[in-house]
Amino acid sequence: MQWALETVRDGAGCPMALARGNHDQRRCYEEIARPYLTGQFGAEDDPYTVDLGAARIVVLDSHRCDAARIGIVAERFGDWPGWRILVAHSPAFNVGRPFFRDRPFDTLLLRHARELRLHVLFCGHTHNSAVVSYDTGGWPLLQVNLSSVRWGDDPPVALATAKTWLVPAARQLWAWPGRLENSWPVYALADVDEDRLELELRGVGRGAELAITVHRDGRVVPRSLPPLLPPAAFGLAQIRCGWLCLSLYERPDQPHAVWLGDVLLGEFPTTLPYYHHRTPLSNEALAALRYANVMHLAGPDETMAVGSLAIEVELDDGTRRWTNPSAGIYVVGDAYADWPEPAVVRAATVAGLPGIRLGFG
Repeated sequence: MQWALETVRDGAGCPMALARGNHDQRRCYEEIARPYLTGQFGAEDDPYTVDLGAARIVVLDSHRCDAARIGIVAERFGDWPGWRILVAHSPAFNVGRPFFRDRPFDTLLLRHARELRLHVLFCGHTHNSAVVSYDTGGWPLLQVNLSSVRWGDDPPVALATAKTWLVPAARQLWAWPGRLENSWPVYALADVDEDRLELELRGVGRGAELAITVHRDGRVVPRSLPPLLPPAAFGLAQIRCGWLCLSLYERPDQPHAVWLGDVLLGEFPTTLPYYHHRTPLSNEALAALRYANVMHLAGPDETMAVGSLAIEVELDDGTRRWTNPSAGIYVVGDAYADWPEPAVVRAATVAGLPGIRLGFG
């Protein structure tokens, strides 16, 4: 973390804002992160606020927020006439990670975005990078997801090629789909004047990934867009190992069988949200893989939801490939019917779900 902060500070040469996340203990935050903010921001504990030119920035230092915190955010912005920027750990809407959110916080934030006159939300939590201008009901909110700080130099993977996108088309005003989680750490650099916000996404220790201009009326004009190339074609014989990536929610410990064609991949319990199975594929399953695959689930007649469902493989050269995401989140019953996710397919029983088609490239 210290290396990342020093790299960002030296590369940006301007004041920094950093929100505390769900794995950032307060002592670490105070000892490691706070010194990089001292002298640039006020000493308010939670949230803290800073005015920089035409922008007022409010920073929440925790990933959990409720109605009271939204009220505090409103007080911090007050009658500020310029740009209103919120920095928080949790996103306001899902991008690529089903149910990976703080429901009370994002429900309230989206509901009150217009009254707050909130222009930009910088957030993390989902570990991927993506930028979406979202229609909250006549008010455009630009959400900038920033990927997690981590070590490693894995090649970037386009988020939309490995995850269900999740953002409803009717709500999406503009989008850069970004990178799959943990490709590399990314921070945002903003230059603000009265009418425009010049935004860059930069890889830590790297150059600019993305450059856009945001206007006060919500228009987004790209200045430089990195290519999000689809993965190169490969032969099935190049696959040396693989994994089933799966998340089943509601009524913990109820087993569900997952089939790849006629091959049983295993029986998996439902869990609470946010837990994902990542299970190695057997040699039999690897031999059954095709460029287009049909998956089936079978289990008790109960209310449940299928979040993530994908197959990940590693090729002989060490690169990874994922099946293209299924059409949406599959829900049985009404468990998550009030979550504003798109393309939800409902069925009376798990066995009644249609075959879920997953393909490579």
